[in-house]
Amino acid sequence: MLRLLLIIQWICLFLFSNRIIAQKDITPSAFLGIDLGDNFTYHYQLVDYFELLSKKYPSKAKYISYGATSEGRELFVFAITSSENMTKLEEIKKDNLYRIGIEEGKVTNKIPVIWLGYNVHGNEASGSEVAMKVAHKLLSSDEKEINKVLDNAVVVIDPCMNPDGRDRYVNGYRARRGEKVNSNALNWSHVESWPSGRYNHYLFDLNRDWAWQTQLETKLRYALYKEWMPQVYVDFHEMMPEYSYFFGPPAHPIHEEITTWQRKYQRISSQRYIDFFEEHNWKYFTEEIFDLLYPSYGDSWTSFNGAVGFTFEQGGHGVAGVSYKKKPTDRALTLKQRIEKHYETTLLTLFTAVDYKEQLLKEYQTFFKSKPKGQYSQFIIRNNSRDHGDIKRLLKLMDTHRIKYSMVAKGKSVTAYSYQLEKNIDIYIKENDILFDINQPFNKTLEVLLEPKTEITDSLTYDLTAWSLPYAYGLEAYAIESNPKFEIKQFQETVTQKDQVHSIDKDYIYIVPWNSIEDTKVLTRFLDKKIEISYLNKGKNIFNTFLPKGSIVINPETNESNRKLNFINKILKDVNYIKAPINKLGLISDCLTPFKEKRISVLAGGESNPLDFGALWHFFDHELNYPIQILDVEKLSTSKLFSTDVLLVGDGRYSPSTHKVIENFVKVGGRVILFEGATKIMSENTTTDMYDSLHISLVQKSRSSEASSKTSLNKRAAGCIVKVELDTTTNISNGLNPIYYSLKQSKLVLPKIGLGENLGTFPESPLVSGYLGQGLKLEMPGKSLIAIEKYKKGEIFYFGESPLFRGFWVNGMLLLSNAIFFDY
Repeated sequence: MLRLLLIIQWICLFLFSNRIIAQKDITPSAFLGIDLGDNFTYHYQLVDYFELLSKKYPSKAKYISYGATSEGRELFVFAITSSENMTKLEEIKKDNLYRIGIEEGKVTNKIPVIWLGYNVHGNEASGSEVAMKVAHKLLSSDEKEINKVLDNAVVVIDPCMNPDGRDRYVNGYRARRGEKVNSNALNWSHVESWPSGRYNHYLFDLNRDWAWQTQLETKLRYALYKEWMPQVYVDFHEMMPEYSYFFGPPAHPIHEEITTWQRKYQRISSQRYIDFFEEHNWKYFTEEIFDLLYPSYGDSWTSFNGAVGFTFEQGGHGVAGVSYKKKPTDRALTLKQRIEKHYETTLLTLFTAVDYKEQLLKEYQTFFKSKPKGQYSQFIIRNNSRDHGDIKRLLKLMDTHRIKYSMVAKGKSVTAYSYQLEKNIDIYIKENDILFDINQPFNKTLEVLLEPKTEITDSLTYDLTAWSLPYAYGLEAYAIESNPKFEIKQFQETVTQKDQVHSIDKDYIYIVPWNSIEDTKVLTRFLDKKIEISYLNKGKNIFNTFLPKGSIVINPETNESNRKLNFINKILKDVNYIKAPINKLGLISDCLTPFKEKRISVLAGGESNPLDFGALWHFFDHELNYPIQILDVEKLSTSKLFSTDVLLVGDGRYSPSTHKVIENFVKVGGRVILFEGATKIMSENTTTDMYDSLHISLVQKSRSSEASSKTSLNKRAAGCIVKVELDTTTNISNGLNPIYYSLKQSKLVLPKIGLGENLGTFPESPLVSGYLGQGLKLEMPGKSLIAIEKYKKGEIFYFGESPLFRGFWVNGMLLLSNAIFFDY
């Protein structure tokens, strides 16, 4: 009987769907059963609608699935063009690869690709509604201008770049709205619950991830994007409802690698938007707020990859719902109005692109044949064996971005800029050092990612002002202006001891040098499987090999079960290690400290910064693959921390009750690691050394009021890179260079702690690259980025900046690992 009912249900569904397909027209409103804009559409409805369109218009539309999110929602794009172009879609895609020069072949079509990206921020939710309307218009209309678009371009629509975040928003809004829409800004339908729909599953901002490729959605999308390599890319956003509408040109600063043509085309398009908006008496603004310096936005990264990248911002955002009034007397801002403006700018963008298609294609090809504006012709990464893990990781990212590199076959003396010394020096480039040359198609992305200092024309920027990857990865690097001719060879990964492993020999001990985050992954795998291991609490020379402090020591005799030995054998096959006879264990026994399994908890919830929590969550899930307990801060109690050894608390604003619970946790022997604003949890506790040091610092400032007034005018850190001197006598420096490079975003500077330890302090001239306000620059020398103090039976770590910011500051991952897993 059940089987019969299922068959009948399937037949009915089949007949219903075919009846819809057979309809003359399938508007979004007809499909949804409500007017488009009366409510927000769920992601499964988007999927169904675009699949329906692909069946209705198979000769002009193609539904392309490119994966699924962490929560299992489908990621897809929708390609639309004329029937003729659709038959040669693969040729059109290949033509762009020929134009770039990464594949050999003859260009046979003059068809640009225009990529429309909607809803990268989930709670800027008009975007996906617009995508439905645009797709329907392009497929159903017989208007002359629409036909011109389809005949002369391929339009790729990405209807929802962040399905998990958008459904989080849509579910929340729908749950809060009643039968009658309430426009009042104070109504709870206009208030999102933590963590808001802006972010993806791991609470990352996907519009800051294009260059770094840390998130699943970004990786999957970029793999598809590289098949198409469009000439025009558009990101559709929303800003707060008090604003009108933004379109380019962007505000300054604009990165120097944005070409003259890209800037010109922005102005050409802008004039068309201006004319339309003024004709309709719509408010707008341009060349304000939204700059084009940071490389990892959708518009900037695609621009560095040859497209003309655009950002559109419509007033609305997550607070707006389907209708919004800030004051009862205001005119309501509706979802339908927001849809309409994004819809019109979408069409205007398409019309402009086909009008300028010849020049777009010509300038696109020129882009990849021209050299970048930066001063350097080559970049060198010193191929030190200790940096093997981090170098491998960097090169994997470069492979993702199709940046070519080679190895130096014969050493040579050159004059080069030293990233570490921050000046030109004479240096011998060694055999096997890694060489990046700008004579390659993606030379602008190479320049942007590796340039030691960012050229900044305006300090009022929207995001980071520095990001140089050799600093982020902690690698020895050099930049060369003179373009010397090196003998080169194809890159080959360094052969290590791992190639000789067959099985564990109980007559030997095995030592894994502690050099990178890859070694932390080895540690966490051992700890998770209860393998008994130790670490070197000081560096040691053994058998003509220097073993750095923190190195992991495995003694098979203390792990005698076959299960443990087999697991050790499995891990060592994939890592670099040193093997020594067990009868020589006495040579290092005086500097061995057992590793202890760490039971780790992380706070989440309304008091915490979602980005900071997300970075921690993603770090343990995807970098370390180590189990953690996530605790809701709003339900935190002392008893919930009984099974916790280390508590991590990201930036946020925490209540007095949270302060008290954490204080009690530390008193009885817990270790708490506090980031940025969370440092107040203990620094405002009058019984801590940090409180005393802050109080002394404030008194000193008040006594020099004149100096203070002069230096406090600008205490802004706009995502710059700064130097930090690590205390090499402690475990915080394990695997790291004595100088650690950190991103600096906040104005928070920690004082030196009198009775504690200052693990990382700022030198006399801390700034390396980017913008740092003069007042803050003068305040930082001698102060701390990282500090620790013993408190009762426990320990407090203070981090003035999150070392995990956006998941791309690789050296910060090792720094945090040192704070979590080692003794102090």
